[in-house]
Amino acid sequence: MTNESFTMLFKTDSLLDFLQEFDKFIEIYGVHRGNERAVAIAFFHSFMPWISCLRESDRRRIENEIVVFRNIRLDKNDVERIYEGLRVGKTELDLFFINVPTIFGHRAGLNFYIEIEMSRDITTELARLVQLRSFFKKLNKKLYTVLVTPNVDENYFYDEFKTYIYKFDYIKKIAYLMKISSLKDIPGIAYDPSATSLFLLDYIAQREGKENETKTFIRKLWNNAPELIQMDFRKYFYNGVLEKEDFNFSFMLRINGILKKLKKRGLIEEKDKAYRLTINGRDLLIYLYNLLKV
Repeated sequence: MTNESFTMLFKTDSLLDFLQEFDKFIEIYGVHRGNERAVAIAFFHSFMPWISCLRESDRRRIENEIVVFRNIRLDKNDVERIYEGLRVGKTELDLFFINVPTIFGHRAGLNFYIEIEMSRDITTELARLVQLRSFFKKLNKKLYTVLVTPNVDENYFYDEFKTYIYKFDYIKKIAYLMKISSLKDIPGIAYDPSATSLFLLDYIAQREGKENETKTFIRKLWNNAPELIQMDFRKYFYNGVLEKEDFNFSFMLRINGILKKLKKRGLIEEKDKAYRLTINGRDLLIYLYNLLKV
C-alpha cells in the first residue's frame, strides 16, 4: 500500500490533487479534509483580490494578520457552552477566518465561519450556524456565516438563517484556479498535516547540519516558522484573546507526530543527530516544486 500510494503522488497534476494523495500516503483517510482545504484556499484568496497586486512584503503582512482556524475539535464542555440542545458529546467546526480586512487590505476586523456539509440534510447545520452566531454575539463579536454544500442548484442567501449558501463544485473550481506559488499560500497550514509535512520537507532541505539537529529542531521551528503555530481557539472564543498554542503540550507533540510519520514513510532520516531528506524525500520535494505555480 505504501509503495502504491507513493507512486500515485507522481501521477497528480495539481497541488490540490497532490495534497489529497499525500493525505492517503500519511494515512489521513476520508475526503472531508481535502474538501475543507479546497474551500479554505478558494475563500481566503478571494477575500482580497486587490491585495494580490501589492508587493510581496505588504501582501504577506496583510495575510498574516488574518487568523485561520481549521478543523476545530470541540469537546463536551465546548459544545455545552456554544450550542443549546445539541445532543452530541463532541463535534467539529470546519473553518474560521478572523480579522479579515477589506478587499483593498484596510483593517476591518471581519469574522467569517464556513461550514462544509456534504450530506443532504443542511437544515440542522443551518440551525447550528444561528446558534454559533448567537454565541459570538454574546462575546460582542459579529460573525458572518457561510454554508458550502453540493446539494444546491445555485448560490444564494438564505434570509431565514442569515447565511449565504454556495455550491461545493463552484467553490472547488475556484480553488483549482487560484495561483499557489508557495505552501505558505495554503491558509491554516498549521491545521493541515499534509501541508505541514511538505513544509517540513522543504524546511529541512533549505538547511543543513546543525540547523536540523534533532535535539533543537522543534524549538528552532517554533522560532522560525510561525506559519506552523496554531492559535488557542478556546482563549479566543471564551476570553477574546488571540494567543499561540502551548509549545510543550501542543506544538511539540503535533510536530513530533508528523516527523515520526515522515520517517516511517521513508521521506526523512536521522544521520549524525540531524534530520535530512532521503532520496524519496528529495524526489517528492522536486515534484512538489514543479506543481507550485510560480
